[in-house]
Amino acid sequence: MGSPNVLNLPPPPPPPTDVRLTRQVCERGLDSRNPHLDGAMTGADKIAYLGWRGFARETGERRDDAGNPVRLPRTNQGGEGDIRPSPVLLPSPIGPLSRMRSPWLDTGATARLADGSATRGIDERRDASDPDNPLTNLAAGPTYLFAGTFSGEDEPQGYVAYRQSAGGAERAVTDVLPRPVAVESVSDGQWEGAAVYVVRLREASAVLGAIPGRLTGYRARLLSAAASTLGAYRIVAHDAQTLQLGVEAGPLPSEAVATLQVAADFVGYATSDADDLGPTVIENGRAVPKVNARVGFAFHANPARPRMLSPDHDADRYPHRPGTFLYALDLARPEHLCAIRALGKDLAPGRGATAVQWDVLFNTAFSAAAAGNVDATRVPEPGAPLPELRYLVIPYQY
Repeated sequence: MGSPNVLNLPPPPPPPTDVRLTRQVCERGLDSRNPHLDGAMTGADKIAYLGWRGFARETGERRDDAGNPVRLPRTNQGGEGDIRPSPVLLPSPIGPLSRMRSPWLDTGATARLADGSATRGIDERRDASDPDNPLTNLAAGPTYLFAGTFSGEDEPQGYVAYRQSAGGAERAVTDVLPRPVAVESVSDGQWEGAAVYVVRLREASAVLGAIPGRLTGYRARLLSAAASTLGAYRIVAHDAQTLQLGVEAGPLPSEAVATLQVAADFVGYATSDADDLGPTVIENGRAVPKVNARVGFAFHANPARPRMLSPDHDADRYPHRPGTFLYALDLARPEHLCAIRALGKDLAPGRGATAVQWDVLFNTAFSAAAAGNVDATRVPEPGAPLPELRYLVIPYQY
């Protein structure tokens, strides 16, 4: 006589045409065999020997995943199969999707008045020729900035953006400066008591000098004379001609730095196999990464006190529907940036979206064309690359 044990059967999902399928999701991909039968069991035999009883409904009747009644044959063990007691369905650790979500993150006293004489006010700077441009306007906010994911209506919104390359596909990162600027010197230094790298430009940059510090959180790419990237470092502070860079990305390059470009690189995306998108598949004649990650955000004026105008509309949240996220936050979509900045200000000019929440969906069966951006025909592989998120930055001004 043996003692009771836990038997865990975690089969990978098979292709939809697998002949071993029964009506039970938990049995898919499980090859059931019995020495008294010829070959693998299917259909009713498989249900009988596994003994999966389905889910109990309110009436006590048990039904399978398709809603059909489960009636096991009443044989020797009262309907139980070869596994006794009858198996219990547990959540499977195998699947193409996984998710991370932050709590509401408070950005403090970032809501400002458009009045420089007030205690919590600022002197707004408006570009009359382009009043919605987040790079040339300084407005009472907070104003959140972001880039690096698809934001178009006909694109896989929120997923890490990529473009076609000679090797298949590569990340699409937005450059901020019209062209790389010449570097005069690169050295070690200090910024507010912390170690930094100090980059001095040969000439002042109009973009960097328009609003000093505006590009904090962006990444400075140091380039060689041949225009190859030698390294990328987080911008800690800057003015028109000097940038202070974070040291956490590693030492400075040994090769001489010729020029510098500023990149709106806010998603530290990589895979377990590479520091980039990893392997690709061909879909509609284009290279598409096998794995990807979707990044979304929500904003709130006061998440502790939602202002519900209806069960599906929180006036102090953006997007307004609770539980949803904005996947089109991008420098190229100023309408969203302006809507977030105006959040809560209909009640008081000193209110604003002081809380932010992020949501990341990891997709190991990514498809740019399939429903839900999930390729349901792709079978998970033990050695398949996994998506990684090494950093996530959402700069904001106030």
